[in-house]
Amino acid sequence: MTLWPENSLNLRLRTKSLKLSLGIISDELKKSKKLSQKRNLKPNNSPKGSKLNPNDTSQKGKVQNGNPPNNKRNKRGGIKKGKTKKSKNEIRIDEKIVCEPNGPVPERFKLIGYKKRVVQDLIIKTHNIEYSIPRFYDRHAKETFPIDLPAGVKGHPGGTLRTFALFSHHAARVTEKNLKILFTEMGCQISSGQIHKILTEKNDSFHEEKDEILKRP
Repeated sequence: MTLWPENSLNLRLRTKSLKLSLGIISDELKKSKKLSQKRNLKPNNSPKGSKLNPNDTSQKGKVQNGNPPNNKRNKRGGIKKGKTKKSKNEIRIDEKIVCEPNGPVPERFKLIGYKKRVVQDLIIKTHNIEYSIPRFYDRHAKETFPIDLPAGVKGHPGGTLRTFALFSHHAARVTEKNLKILFTEMGCQISSGQIHKILTEKNDSFHEEKDEILKRP
């Protein structure tokens, strides 16, 4: 099949127009999907031995005069960063102890100062409280009326012990048996039934969250 020159020219123009339209559509799709577009890289036409411009950001990371870029790297290959050591001033100090020498100090030794060293520790102990609740007797009604405990106190066990038990069981996955061992070693007189009651009763929010997680596909 032969084509006339006019038809051949129209066909070429139409082909170029279609290619241009496809390129525009492709760029729009990449922008909508946040894809990286094709980079327009230019050839390096600089003569051999010429120095690169340090202010040119396009030349960063290239080899300069046969030497690699001067980046501080550690032994594992990553860029060496400054030390992010937490300042000791940000740690709350609960107790200060001045250390004394274990034995007599020779006369030629002179005290020039003290070196500060912070040691972080944890104190775990029981805190048992005895409440004296007044009781009143009504002679007319012949009934006794006790006063309620302070707000936030629900009786044995206390709120802190309840919170610790719930956190250990749900967050740290500590079983009821291990909680019983832990509380017994700490000096708490608490039974397995009381621990089970803490973990199950009046904890509807925990059960609702668990049911929502199980319903998810």
